[in-house]
Amino acid sequence: MLLSLIFFGTGWITLLVILGVVAAPVVGYLMLDPSQRERLKRARRRGLGR
Repeated sequence: MLLSLIFFGTGWITLLVILGVVAAPVVGYLMLDPSQRERLKRARRRGLGR
């Protein structure tokens, strides 16, 4: 029983970490103002190092 709890618990923790890594940038983008989103789009088109 303990072994199954560790396995399934670890699986849920892994899933939550992956969702957090994916959700954090999306939430951050959605929190931007429309003008900030436009500036970010322009910077992406231009390229970061140029």
